[in-house]
Amino acid sequence: MSVHRPDGDALAAQLASLAAQTHPVAALHVRVDGDGPPDDVFARSGLSVTVERGPRLGVLGGFIAALSRALQRAEPCAAFAFCDQDDVWEPQKLAAQAGAMRKGAALCLSDASVIDRGGRMLAGSLFALEGRRPPRDFADLLIRNTASGNGMMFSRAAAELACSMVPAAAPDQHALLHDWWVALCASALGPVAFLNQPLLRYRRHAGNVIGPAPVARPSRRLWGAGAMSAEFRAKCETHYALRAYLLAALLAPGGDRVRGALPLYRDPGLAAFAAPYGSAALRGDRAARQSLWMSALGKAQLKRAGGEHDAECARLALARLGRDA
Repeated sequence: MSVHRPDGDALAAQLASLAAQTHPVAALHVRVDGDGPPDDVFARSGLSVTVERGPRLGVLGGFIAALSRALQRAEPCAAFAFCDQDDVWEPQKLAAQAGAMRKGAALCLSDASVIDRGGRMLAGSLFALEGRRPPRDFADLLIRNTASGNGMMFSRAAAELACSMVPAAAPDQHALLHDWWVALCASALGPVAFLNQPLLRYRRHAGNVIGPAPVARPSRRLWGAGAMSAEFRAKCETHYALRAYLLAALLAPGGDRVRGALPLYRDPGLAAFAAPYGSAALRGDRAARQSLWMSALGKAQLKRAGGEHDAECARLALARLGRDA
């Protein structure tokens, strides 16, 4: 758990839901990211809690730092789950996901219901609300993140791979979100399981950096209006563009057959770039089409910056993220 200036009542409800799990929480590692409550708030939960305090790292850095420290203390056979500071877990969450992990999954995702700040139900299914589809493989996750950190459980091997490849000093130069990065690492190692049941209550409020947006209003996820902060959107465009280049390299050839299937992006010179999204668009995956558009925005930025070819644009994307080609 990474905590930054939490609402006291929401944090108390989350800690109580962890203590009420039918599959006991072996240990809870909390990183107070800058400002947070005193240690006794966590101690009163009755859980085995370790609290670490550090400078403000943000969502990605805070969770990766917490996971790195938890790895040092966990048993070799441990599985890990991210925990937000303001959600509520259903009592069977860990038990259900642990069952999927025992069957060989490297990553287990679950659906969630959506509640407001006061706990009132807004939607019975996060996946239905946003028109999400569970990821089938690594390429699906590169197209767009459909893994919410609060609904994930993953293997020790995935945790180790994710933490070993992200520089602690500047993690956001490598990855966009902690859940997306860990999901990519896990899907590269083994199967992804999806439990089509809401195993937690996802709290939506005005302070979300990124939050659930109804599928009927897809532009909210792209342009903000409460679903995505301006600062986060600025980071998204370059990251999505870079993932588009990775996808093109992974899945080419095959662009020609889907060139006409993407009304958002008709430039015939970008067929290879669009190919990975084509199959998703043809099967009606709205979220993938949104991500295609975000990638297109990032790619346009890189071209204006002087990238004439895909390889040069990819180098520019890496440079913008502070990484060497």
